[in-house]
Amino acid sequence: MEELRALVHTYLPSKNIIEQWRHVYRFAGQETYLVVVKGVMSKWECTLSVVELVADSADPAVAESALREEDALPGVDDGPQDRVPPGY
Repeated sequence: MEELRALVHTYLPSKNIIEQWRHVYRFAGQETYLVVVKGVMSKWECTLSVVELVADSADPAVAESALREEDALPGVDDGPQDRVPPGY
C-alpha cells in the first residue's frame, strides 16, 4: 500500500506528457486512486489500485468449479432477467 501511495505522485503516462499539474483523488473506503495529469496539450487520467486475485481460470480446479456451477441448476432464476416482448 505504501508503494501505491508513493506511485500516485510519480506515475508517468507513456504519452510523453509535459506535466503542468497533477491531481490525485482517493476513493472513499478503498485503496484506489484517480490520477489526473494536465499536460500542455491534453489531460490524462488513470485509476491505480491494489487488487487481490480470487479466481484464476488457468487453474484446472477453478475451471471445473465454474463448469459445475453452470450445469448444476439449469432453469433456476438467479434474479431479474431481461425479457424480449412477443413479436421481436
